[in-house]
Amino acid sequence: MRDTNYELRAWMGANKVSGRKLAEMMGRSYETIRIKLQGKTEWTLPEIKKLLEVTGMAFEDLFFTFIHNTEL
Repeated sequence: MRDTNYELRAWMGANKVSGRKLAEMMGRSYETIRIKLQGKTEWTLPEIKKLLEVTGMAFEDLFFTFIHNTEL
C-alpha cells in the first residue's frame, strides 16, 4: 500500500517541518495531525485547504501523485 502522504512528508522533510510544527501551522492538535500522517484517518476538506495554504503546493501536486502512481 502506497503512503498517501508521500508528497506531504517529502515537503515536511525538505522544509524541516515536524509533525508538531505542521500541527501548529495548521492550528490543529498534534494528535490529529499524527493520525492523519499515519493514514489512520483521512484529511477533511478544511484540512486539505489549510495544507495547501501552509505548504504552498497545488492540490494536484500534493495528492495526485498517489492517484497517478496507483494507476500504473
